Amino acid sequence: MKLRKVEIKKNKKNDITKSGYYNVFGNKEIAELCRKVQSTTIRNGNELQDIILGELSVQKLDKKIDLDSLIKLVESGATFYIANYKISKKQLEEKDIKLKGKKSIDIDAIFCKDKVLYIIEYKQGDNLDTKKSQGEVESLSKISEFFQFYNIKTSPKLIMWICDDVKNSSIKTTENKEFLTTGKEACDILGISFDNVENIRKSDQEDNIAFFVEEFEKIKKSLKK
Repeated sequence: MKLRKVEIKKNKKNDITKSGYYNVFGNKEIAELCRKVQSTTIRNGNELQDIILGELSVQKLDKKIDLDSLIKLVESGATFYIANYKISKKQLEEKDIKLKGKKSIDIDAIFCKDKVLYIIEYKQGDNLDTKKSQGEVESLSKISEFFQFYNIKTSPKLIMWICDDVKNSSIKTTENKEFLTTGKEACDILGISFDNVENIRKSDQEDNIAFFVEEFEKIKKSLKK
């Protein structure tokens, strides 16, 4: 994701002088640059999913596929990938799976291979806090439980893309640690190259450095006036 292409809407709700960055620096330009970096970091997560989708050579299905058709495909041994899959609270509760405070569970993807349904959440790093990581694991567990009602073998995966070893992860979840998966392990499952994905992601880094330095030099000049 190119830093220079990220646009942040400016309105009363987005007043930079009310931001934490402005409180740290007391300077609008520095605060805006910091916020731009943060926004780019967040959007990189979405871009990662788009790159993975582009690298996959398997059948890609629409997320609105009906459940019966999905189950038949799994049972047939088909290999397929569905991005941004959702299961509603109603569907879950029909199987006596309770869901509080949400109308649905949304996950990044499901991938089927050899009659195993991989339920996937992507994370760029490995530093989710305890509350958030347990929430992610709980969502994966509920969807896994849902499909098991249809006698489908499932494999939930919380993928920490740039983590080399899940043992070194800072994610502290008290249950289902077997869900934790590195990016390289995920690529082996998906049948894509981790290095290819990273090379695509890194292609913007040189431009991002140049843009950051350009903007910082402008800020330095303005501070000297």
